[in-house]
Amino acid sequence: MSTATDTDSTPSPSVDTRELLLELLRVHQTVTGVPTREDLDKHTDYGADTYAVEFGSIDAALDAAGITTDT
Repeated sequence: MSTATDTDSTPSPSVDTRELLLELLRVHQTVTGVPTREDLDKHTDYGADTYAVEFGSIDAALDAAGITTDT
């Protein structure tokens, strides 16, 4: 049986970019403010590292999803 650990945020090799963006938008609606690495690790099946690998950075993923990081 598998249990959740801090290593669960290992990038997944076959993740659909569109699915990542939809999940990021869902998290954005769930949390207060702009989603953080911790939010992505806690509220997604993919984890922050997957977003960083797929988009080059978390900020680039947020930009691709249309989430502004300006305050």
